Amino acid sequence: MVFFLHPVFLTALACVGIPVVLHFLMRSRPQKLPFPALRFLQSREKNCRRSLRLKHWLLLAVRMALIAFLVLLFARPGFQTAKDPKAVPQNAESSAPSEYSNAPTAAIFIFDTSVRMDYVFENRNRLELAQEYAIQILAGLPSQSVSAVLSTHLTSPAFSPDRGEIQRQIQRLQTSAVSRSLPEILPDALALLKTSALKHQEIFIFTDRTAKSWEMKGAGQRTMLGSALQKARNAFPNLRITLVDLGVPQAPNARLEIPEEDAFRMVSGGTAEIRTRLFSSDGKVHRVGIFLMDEKGEIQLRGELAAHPENAEDGANTHAETDWNASVPAIPETAGTPEFQETVERNETVERNETAGVHEAAIPLVFQLGGLKDGPNQGFLALLDGDALSADNVRGFTIQKAPPTPILIVANDPAEKNAFFLRQALAPIQFAMENRAGFDCTILSFEKFSRWIHGSETASSEALRRNLEHFRAIFLLDPPKFSIPEWNRLAQYVNSGGGAAFFPGPSLGNVKDFQQAEARTLLPAVPGFQARFPQGTFLNPLLQIPHPILRTFQEVDSPIPWDGSPVFRAWTLEDPKPETQTLFTWSNGSPALLSAPSGAGRVLLFGTPIHPTQNDSRSVWNLLPRGDSWVFLILMNAAAEYLTAEEEISANILTQEALSFPLRGLQDERFTLQRHTFSLSDPHGNKNPDPTTKQTPVPAGPTDESGLGKDSGTVDHGAVNFVAADPGPLRSSDITLVPDHEHHLLGIPGLEQAGNYRVSGTQSEFLRGFSVNLPMEETDLQTVSQEEIRPIFQPFPAAFLSDVQTIRRSISGSQANSELFHWLGLLILFLLLAENWLANRFYRNGT
Repeated sequence: MVFFLHPVFLTALACVGIPVVLHFLMRSRPQKLPFPALRFLQSREKNCRRSLRLKHWLLLAVRMALIAFLVLLFARPGFQTAKDPKAVPQNAESSAPSEYSNAPTAAIFIFDTSVRMDYVFENRNRLELAQEYAIQILAGLPSQSVSAVLSTHLTSPAFSPDRGEIQRQIQRLQTSAVSRSLPEILPDALALLKTSALKHQEIFIFTDRTAKSWEMKGAGQRTMLGSALQKARNAFPNLRITLVDLGVPQAPNARLEIPEEDAFRMVSGGTAEIRTRLFSSDGKVHRVGIFLMDEKGEIQLRGELAAHPENAEDGANTHAETDWNASVPAIPETAGTPEFQETVERNETVERNETAGVHEAAIPLVFQLGGLKDGPNQGFLALLDGDALSADNVRGFTIQKAPPTPILIVANDPAEKNAFFLRQALAPIQFAMENRAGFDCTILSFEKFSRWIHGSETASSEALRRNLEHFRAIFLLDPPKFSIPEWNRLAQYVNSGGGAAFFPGPSLGNVKDFQQAEARTLLPAVPGFQARFPQGTFLNPLLQIPHPILRTFQEVDSPIPWDGSPVFRAWTLEDPKPETQTLFTWSNGSPALLSAPSGAGRVLLFGTPIHPTQNDSRSVWNLLPRGDSWVFLILMNAAAEYLTAEEEISANILTQEALSFPLRGLQDERFTLQRHTFSLSDPHGNKNPDPTTKQTPVPAGPTDESGLGKDSGTVDHGAVNFVAADPGPLRSSDITLVPDHEHHLLGIPGLEQAGNYRVSGTQSEFLRGFSVNLPMEETDLQTVSQEEIRPIFQPFPAAFLSDVQTIRRSISGSQANSELFHWLGLLILFLLLAENWLANRFYRNGT
């Protein structure tokens, strides 16, 4: 059987016509010469014409053959013959034979394209090695075979007989942050086999054997895969599954932990404290730097720390019995940068993650950033010295340093006194003076609030609407009777995205005022009657309900003294709406705190008021503020965060995680999303340099008076630089977001690319900022053994190939391939010599 390694070159056979064209264009023309001896010349002419015709046709044939054989040389033809199966050795790594069938085959190449395949070993990453092996296997497939390429990111493959196209598809493969597991896409490959009529099928899977690539989510996926394999066994008895093992045994890696919301803490002076950890399995000292971006997207180094497992014993990375105890030394404060401070928790036991025999030490690091501006502050944590896997060496973060959230507290006269406890819980005086308070409380009496609502103290209704919407939430402490316009105005405010909390108390003389239709459309329930508890009752949280307020108490480690704040009087809450949630009950099980949505906003209804304790014990409703006060403080802050919707707006999310922002009165019809990334480069500008190459450190460049590098766009750290990378398609074609004005929300779909993102409107340049990071488990290099993978493919035996020699033996196992490359080269050399000799002989002396 004849085959061609590069059949595309056969199209050049059309060039054999070039000598024919040149022969007819350049052939000699007879000339008329007046000469006396015409009879002699005419006789001589006939003999010369016969000789020239023979010589010219011979030279033409030699030149045409020379071009034809040159084309065949590039196409690399050969002969393929079947070997005796009994003479073919078996693969030592599997009970299945390692040879192909020599019949036309439907072959599917499955690639793991997760970011773990970017791991560099011996100057090549895993995906590049997989592409090289796949092209070699593709070249060895029998003639008339068809092939398809399937990856854990691509989902729409198709068979093609064009090997050149399949090779281009293989070469275009790239790793992706969004990747499915190999067992998840295997049913797609089995379904694709049904589209081919060939009797022989091959599936080649290129894997680094990481556990994440082979995980199966639940028994449902296992059942589905097992059913698909059993059906394939009946439909394709000749199907062979071969796995190409690209794994690196005990691959060392260093990766940064993703900064989460609870890792950021604002301390005195507006300084942000950022806590993170470096997970390292190589036992080396690594430098971690923190960078901050300015409005133009340029980066500035704000400091660095050395992560040094100095207490690790020799061989701690390979012996499971060895404990790692390490403390990380703090680097001296950078000269000239007083706002930057750095500390590391010392004498802290380093955590250990045992993965496939490799210890992963978790080294805690603490950075402090000062001089932050109001609004989103975006930056990166980066592993300055790099390693074999770059995907987890950079983590973006966004710190929201916004002014305190404005909240309106409405209470009875004297309003300041009656709102004292709530104000102290939300914005303590000391915190407010140090600019550390999370809320900015404005206190107003119900009398002034009523006049404000009716417009008697404002210039126009439009001014009133703007002023009221300025507040993110309203707390109504012991509200009296409300008029219908007041109920309607409150409903308008809440439905547009605001929050309202009602704390009915003794001022509610007639419950019918809270039972009219306008009140029912807003309140989660209506007050019924006053219930008295002479011995006191206590709040009972329903912690099994998923709610932001309850989640706050679920995260408290210490016991919560609910019985330290007794309640003696409370309104019963009756006739709740269908969407109402009961968050707290009293000791007798009756509702105490209710929550319900209203339009784009939220409403809370508490059965008892919040006000100072009266001297007359008969008028005391509760001791919530004066009981165990920290419970009251947590409850009020959780309620305020819930009403302002701040607890659900995360500025640091993962890839494929959706996000939404409340518009809060913004009327823009379009919003723009831009992305900024951060990457490694070597001094020559090549991104992601090979970390295995030995590099000589050089001192950092000069600094300006602030202690930062003079070139804020590129920071020099030894032989490796960090640059603000090209944002890619998001910079050249910004993503346009269409807001949902009906629900007053701006939705952002799940994003696949990591980086720092900025949302801008048509009327405002920079509205929101958030960061997207790759999940930590996506770069977990824990591996599974071949013995653990083989049972996945039952009832098919899975054969493993591990190196290029094994792959070449597999290609030639059942087929004897004899190439004609060397013989064609010798023949072309002979034709060149013959053509030169004939041309010189035939055209010598003008003959």
